[in-house]
Amino acid sequence: MSFEGGAALAGLFQIPSEPGSALIFGLSKFRLLTAALVLTGSISFGLTGLMEAFQPSWWQPVRKSLAFLFSYRALQYILFTCIYTIFLTASILLLLGVSPAISELVTLRSLLERAGWAIVWIELVCLQLWVIASLHKPDVFNLNTFFHSKYLAIIVIVSILVGTAAADYYLTNTRGVRLQGVFPVVILASLVLMGWYTLHEKKRDEVWFPAASRWLLLASIGLVTFLVYQITGQLVGRVDTPDKAYWHVLADAFVNGRLYIESPKTFHDLTLYQGKWYVPNPPLPALILMPFAAIWGAEGINTVLLSITLGAINTVLVYLILESASNLKMIPTGRSINLWLTAVFALGTSHWWLSFMGQMWYISQLFTVLFSALAVLLALKKLSPWLVGASLGFAVLSRPNVFALWPFLFGITLFLQQREKPIRWKPALSWGIRSALTVCAAVGGLLLYNYLRFQDFFDFGYVTIHGAAAIVDAVQTYGMFNIHFLPANIYAMFLKLPEMNFQNSCFHFSPSRDGISILAMMPVVVFMFRRFKLNYWTAGAWISVLLSTGMLLLYHNTGSWQIGYRYLLDFIPPVLLLLAFGLGTKTPSLFKVLSLLGIVISAASILWWFTEWWWC
Repeated sequence: MSFEGGAALAGLFQIPSEPGSALIFGLSKFRLLTAALVLTGSISFGLTGLMEAFQPSWWQPVRKSLAFLFSYRALQYILFTCIYTIFLTASILLLLGVSPAISELVTLRSLLERAGWAIVWIELVCLQLWVIASLHKPDVFNLNTFFHSKYLAIIVIVSILVGTAAADYYLTNTRGVRLQGVFPVVILASLVLMGWYTLHEKKRDEVWFPAASRWLLLASIGLVTFLVYQITGQLVGRVDTPDKAYWHVLADAFVNGRLYIESPKTFHDLTLYQGKWYVPNPPLPALILMPFAAIWGAEGINTVLLSITLGAINTVLVYLILESASNLKMIPTGRSINLWLTAVFALGTSHWWLSFMGQMWYISQLFTVLFSALAVLLALKKLSPWLVGASLGFAVLSRPNVFALWPFLFGITLFLQQREKPIRWKPALSWGIRSALTVCAAVGGLLLYNYLRFQDFFDFGYVTIHGAAAIVDAVQTYGMFNIHFLPANIYAMFLKLPEMNFQNSCFHFSPSRDGISILAMMPVVVFMFRRFKLNYWTAGAWISVLLSTGMLLLYHNTGSWQIGYRYLLDFIPPVLLLLAFGLGTKTPSLFKVLSLLGIVISAASILWWFTEWWWC
C-alpha cells in the first residue's frame, strides 16, 4: 500500500492546476491537501510494514494496544462501514469516469484527470485493508458476514445513500429532472434498516424482539421494493400518469354517475357503444380509486405512484405468504429462501416492469396480484371463508380468469384441517360453498356491469374494442377462447427466447415487445418439478396452475406488449409455493445462479424497452 501510494502521489503531479488556482508547485489547495493525505498514508503504511517485519521491542505494546482496541465490536462495525463506504464511493466515481456520462460531467472529468490515480489507490487500500482485517478477524471480516443481518443492514443503508447521492450528482450535472421525491423514501428506508440493525445489536434478548424484528423486516421489504420501483420508473421517465391509464378518469366518471369516459385523450383499447367510450376491462381499479377521485379529481391521481405502491404491497404479501406457509410446515423453507423467492418475484418477473408503467392493463394485473395474494394469505391464516372468497372475488373483478385459484384456496383449507384432526367433510364443504358464493357474487356483479354498459350480460366489449387490428380480427373470427390460439400461446408461454447476437461489433439484446417465455424470464421455475408430494394443498395448487394455464393457452391474446410473460402473475401464488416446496431446506447454488440470471434478464429487458438497447 505504501508503494502504491508513492505511484499515486506521482500521478497527482502530472497535470498542473489552472493558473488562477495554483498555490505552490503548480498545484491547487485541493491537490496539495490530497497529496498530503496520500503522503501521510503512504508513510504510515510503510512504517507499519517495517515494524511488522522487524518487530522492535517498542512496537509490541503498540501492537497489543491496537489489537485490544479493534476487539470491540462497535469499532469493528465502524471500520467495516468506513471501508465499504469509501470503496463504494470510489468505485462509483471510477465507473462514471469510464461511462459515456463523463463527457457531460465536467467537474468529475477534471477530478479524475488530476486525482484519478489517488482514487485508484484508495480503492486498492480498501481491498487490502479488508484482506488484512479478514486475516486477523476471520470470524468478523469474511464473505459470510455479508449475509448476517447487521452487516447486511450496513451494506444496504450505505449502498442506498451513496448510490442515491451519485444519481443525484449525475442528474443534477446533466440537467436531469428525475429522482424527484426519492430522497424521503431513501431516508425512511435507511432509518428502518438502521432500526433493524440496532435491535439485533442491543435488544435481541428481549421478549418483544422477534415481533419487532419481523415488522421492521416487512417494512424494509416494502420500502426497498418501493424505492427500486420508483427509481427505475424515474430513470426511464415514468414519473407522471401516462396515456392509456384510464382508471383514474373512469373513477371520476363513476363519482359523477357515468359508466363511460367523456372526451378521452386516446381511444386505444376503448370500446365505442352508442356514441360513448367505455373501458372494456373489469372495473375494480376504478371502484377502488373512487374515493381519491372524489377528493382530488382525476387529475390529482398519479397512476405511476399508484402502481409503485401496489407493487411494494404485493411484494410484502408474497413474503407473508411464504412465511406463513413455512410456519405451518407446508413448505420446508426458512427466512433465507423465502427472501430469495420474494426477490425473484419482485425483480425476476414481469412484476418489476408492471409496477412503474401506470397504464390500464398493468394496473389491473397489479390489483389482481394484490387480491389473489391476500386471498391465499387469509386462507393460510384460517380466517372466514367469506373473507377469503371476497378477496378472490375482488381479484375476479379485475381479471375474471383468476377464479381458477379457488381449488388452491380450498386445498390449503383441507390441508390445514387435516393437520388438526381428521377432515369432517360437511364443514369442509360448507367452507367451500361459502367461499365460492362470494366469488360467484363477484362474477354476477361483473355480468350486471356488462348489461348496464352494453345491454348484454356476456358482452365485455372486446369484440368491438378500438385496439390492435390483428387482435380484434382474431376475437371477431374465433371468439375470446379458441383452440386456434394454442400454438401462439404455447410459443409465447414456454418457448420464446430473447434475441441475442453480434452485429457490426455490437451486442444486440432484444426481448421483443411481445415478451419472452416463462422459462427465459424466470428460469428458477424448473425447481417446481424437483420434488413432488401429493397432499391437499399441492393437489389444489397444481389444479389451479393447470386450469389457469389451460385457459391462457386458449386465450386470444398472448399478453401483447409486455416484458416476459405477464399472465404468469395471474397464478403466481401457487407457483411460488410449489417452487418453495421443490427447493427444500437449503438454497441450492443453481437456484441462486438462476435467480440472479432472471433478475439480470428482467433488468436488461427494462433497459431495452426504453432504449432499444445496443452494447457496442
